[in-house]
Amino acid sequence: MTLPDQLKTLSETLRDATILLDVDFDALRRAFDRVIWAELPAKKGGKGAKDAVILEQALALARALRAAGSPQTCVFVSSNTNDFAVSRTTSLHPHLSPSFAAAKLRYAASLTAAVTLLRGEGWVP
Repeated sequence: MTLPDQLKTLSETLRDATILLDVDFDALRRAFDRVIWAELPAKKGGKGAKDAVILEQALALARALRAAGSPQTCVFVSSNTNDFAVSRTTSLHPHLSPSFAAAKLRYAASLTAAVTLLRGEGWVP
């Protein structure tokens, strides 16, 4: 199989394994609050609204998993370090740390970093 064929097969396998979640309207409200108050990842002028929605949906999912008793490590992966990390680093921005800690959600700036984190915690071989 050629590399493009392998990548297509991999992406189809990943797509087929996904679960479509219902919209969490409380999470959307919290995302809009982030936009209104220009709280990271949103910024003044309404920038980062999509990132705020993505983040709040992820936080809501992590909280729901915790409430259901899931002990597994949850990782939010985004290479958008401008909106989620400390300037010029891959470390989660301190303004986001309380939200992540409350949801027991971890941050990784790449899939490689996420896999490394999960390996370190024994969730990935």
